[in-house]
Formats: sequence, structure tokens, C-alpha cells
Amino acid sequence: MAVASLVLGILGVVLGLVPFLFFVGIGCAAVGLVLGAIALRRRPRGKAIAGTILSAIGLAFGITMWQVCASLAADVSDGVRANLGKDLCTVDGDCAHRGDRRYCVVVSGVGARCVRCRDDRDCAGGKRCQPTTFACE
Repeated sequence: MAVASLVLGILGVVLGLVPFLFFVGIGCAAVGLVLGAIALRRRPRGKAIAGTILSAIGLAFGITMWQVCASLAADVSDGVRANLGKDLCTVDGDCAHRGDRRYCVVVSGVGARCVRCRDDRDCAGGKRCQPTTFACE
């Protein structure tokens, strides 16, 4: 059990620092911590102590990485909301309050925005709908 704790502790430390693999690191470190605690009751204790300490460090690294990734995801989400602002929509009716003819269109894969035109038929006077700005020009 001491050797298993040591191996899982090493895996926990390494994987605890890798984004998106820290969950595996947390699992390895947690199991290593339990095995290390059980192995501490037997002699010799050297590998059990090392496995327990490494597992605790791996658990701390994994939890810290989890918090960092969650914080970064929240910052990105807030940034997307701030950039899209009030132009967020789910259906064309969400865009009707703007006074001019606008449509709900998915833009750049980050969400749907209210835009002026979807195609050339939405533009008057022979103007064309520009695919990048969704404006009649």
C-alpha cells in the first residue's frame, strides 16, 4: 500500500498541475492519501510518509488548479457578456424593441446577437447585406 500511495502521490502532483487533467490528479491524490494513511500503521513507514505527503501536495495542486480554471472561465464568460451587451437574443422578437428591423443571428459561435440584416432581401434600395457587419451597404 505504501508503494501505491507513493505512485498515486507522484501522479497527483504531476496531473494536479495540468489544466483539464487536474480532476484525474485530484482522484489519484485522494486515493493515495487514503492508502498512505492506512500504510502508516505498518513498518517501515518511509514510503508511506512520502506517499502521504505527495498525495496531500497533489490534492492541494489539483484543488488550486480547479479554482484557477473556474476563475478564468468566469472571467471569459463575463467578458463575452460585456462585449455582446444588450445585443444578446434567442429569437427575432427579442430584437424588435430597437425600432429598426433587426434579426437574431448567431455571430462567431459565441452567441446570438441582434443584427440589421440576414441576407440581401432584408436590405432596401438595392443595397447588399454585408456578411461581416450585417449592415445594409
